[in-house]
Amino acid sequence: MNRVLVILIILLPLGLDPPAQSEAAVISFEDLSDSTPVADQYRMLGPVFSTGIVVESGISLFEQEYPPYGGEKALLVETGMLELRFDTPATRFGAYVTYASPLWVLFYDSAGNAVETFSSQFSSNLALCGDIGSNPNEYFGLEHPHGLSRVAFRLTSGCGTFVVDEISVVTVDEPPIWTGLFLGFLGIGLIVAVSDSRDRQS
Repeated sequence: MNRVLVILIILLPLGLDPPAQSEAAVISFEDLSDSTPVADQYRMLGPVFSTGIVVESGISLFEQEYPPYGGEKALLVETGMLELRFDTPATRFGAYVTYASPLWVLFYDSAGNAVETFSSQFSSNLALCGDIGSNPNEYFGLEHPHGLSRVAFRLTSGCGTFVVDEISVVTVDEPPIWTGLFLGFLGIGLIVAVSDSRDRQS
């Protein structure tokens, strides 16, 4: 076998490493001021928010019913629905939610298909008026290796209020540019090696 071809075959796996996953990004809203609308401030960490405002304990957050999971701030949603969209697919997502009525959380893949739907364990998990046995900040999370493009939180009533806190996201890093160049040169090398081998045989 052509020596060049042998070398290229040996090097091939080096250019086929799967995309690396980034470290988990945690969004706790502590860096934003009370009453700040949230949209694309956290795009670099993963999600773009469809709605929601930052609320802070002792100011606009009624923490007796909606205690933050950590820190002093959280995201208040008053429209009954929140969507998070990802420019880069998320392979892992999690969030803590306190709700006053039953809640669904839907996860969508890159093709827009729902891959998982979770329903809240209780009708309400408010700290004071929630269902017996419930606790604020119920966790909803999913790991999906093929990547999520969107996560939606929806109250089953279609309207109402809930609070989201401590959102964690893991996204897939874009492959480095050298990987594409390597595969390009590798393909050219294979073509040249095979062509050279055929010329020698003829």
